[in-house]
Amino acid sequence: MNKVALRGRGARTNDTSRFETFRSEAFEDGWTEADEAARPLTTTIQPMKSKTIIARNDSPDISFSRS
Repeated sequence: MNKVALRGRGARTNDTSRFETFRSEAFEDGWTEADEAARPLTTTIQPMKSKTIIARNDSPDISFSRS
């Protein structure tokens, strides 16, 4: 990858410090976003009839039984 130096204030690079746990750098592996043909996702809406609006909890570690 070619990095074009931009004129202006600040550093020309943005390297991580030596105290960082992780370090990553970009590289060209031959894959591009154009190689992956993304198909459009469709949204499916299904109406559901609820039986009740109150949920019951039977857990011993929760102090309330209904919410």
